[in-house]
Amino acid sequence: MSWVLAIIGVAAVMLLIIVYVYSLLNRFKKVSAVEAIRFSGSNEKVNTKTHFNLRKLTFFSVDTRLGIIDIFNRKKIYLTMLLVFIISTFIMIVPALVYHTTSSDAFVENMGFSRKVDIGTSLYQSTNNAKFEQKIETYLKQDPDVADFSKIVTKNFDVKDAGTTDNVLSVELGNHQKFPVDYLKGNAPKKANELALSTINAEEYRKKVGDSMILIRDGQEETFTVCGIYANLFNGGKTAKATFKDEKATNIWTDIYIRLKDSAKVTQKMTQYKKDLPFAKMNNAREYRDQTFGSTIQSLRLISVGALVVALVITALITSLFMKLLLAKDKKEIAALKAIGFTNQRINQQYLSRSLTVLVLGLTIGTLLSMTVGKAMSGLVASALGGVNVQLTGSLLIYLGCPLLMLVVTVLATKAVTAQAGKIEIAENLKD
Repeated sequence: MSWVLAIIGVAAVMLLIIVYVYSLLNRFKKVSAVEAIRFSGSNEKVNTKTHFNLRKLTFFSVDTRLGIIDIFNRKKIYLTMLLVFIISTFIMIVPALVYHTTSSDAFVENMGFSRKVDIGTSLYQSTNNAKFEQKIETYLKQDPDVADFSKIVTKNFDVKDAGTTDNVLSVELGNHQKFPVDYLKGNAPKKANELALSTINAEEYRKKVGDSMILIRDGQEETFTVCGIYANLFNGGKTAKATFKDEKATNIWTDIYIRLKDSAKVTQKMTQYKKDLPFAKMNNAREYRDQTFGSTIQSLRLISVGALVVALVITALITSLFMKLLLAKDKKEIAALKAIGFTNQRINQQYLSRSLTVLVLGLTIGTLLSMTVGKAMSGLVASALGGVNVQLTGSLLIYLGCPLLMLVVTVLATKAVTAQAGKIEIAENLKD
């Protein structure tokens, strides 16, 4: 599929370029032979009527105002540059938002794992489970470094669905309020007759919040109400949560989640627990999350850095080419300005004000699109991650840092190109 999509993408870009160049070359049909000889190109129509009086903007220099006036007079010429800045801003900010969101500590709650957990202790099915569970709970109650802990027992129950009892549902029993996760819809179970389903189970059983679900407990049918749906990328993603007590069904495994008063002591406490509680499997919660989702986050980081570099390269390239085009097009105007006393520095200032004005417009529109359309695209990320609820969040580093980088690149590219304006000879370009 990746090869097919790559070929489709290349073909689409090639087609767009061909259509654009073809439409551009068609403009030669509108140029008469006389115009071509007299003006060395098309006789460009410039709209000098502007409803915005720039003379009132006294805080701008004369050169800056002249540059902005040129944008108003030749809007169509600057449209391409504006679109490039908008697209560059978008492809720079959106991947950065995705990486910032997925790498945050809060994001693990979207994956079905509470960020309040520091250490996870697991006990798998054995004859001494009850004895070991009691020993761990007693130990943790006496540990002064433990702020809180919660025991979650997983048991399997048959599900009566469409008149059959062949389906088995793994239900996590316990208090789900201490270490909450994020729910796509609804909330965590509080009552004994409430049941929360993972997204995979909700799709498999075709259930939504408010629907009923029948479990077989000790040979008896019991009806539960689906109170919430959550994403879960751990344990295969096929889980459910409930608060009812059950003493007859066999424990599949038991998880005890621990929150320390000082999270910096995780490594020290892990060593202590492994020594004092050798029968239990200990997991550093952060390492467990990183092992499960770390490779994806690193890939997103690489994508965001790559998008940043590509956006800056495109910005520099298009700015350079566009400024070269303007210099070639405005040779007579530049010669006239130099003839009436404008220095090369002042002429460069005019072109710099043009590129910066278009850049500010492009950054503004691109950032707004990133915060609206870009956040709406988070649904694509959600589907790729298995139904995770992704709400993109940003930071000042993204919303200010990316525009500043584009600003620096645009200024450098503009100055590098417009320095050639000093080579334009007055006599040669005004001889007509």
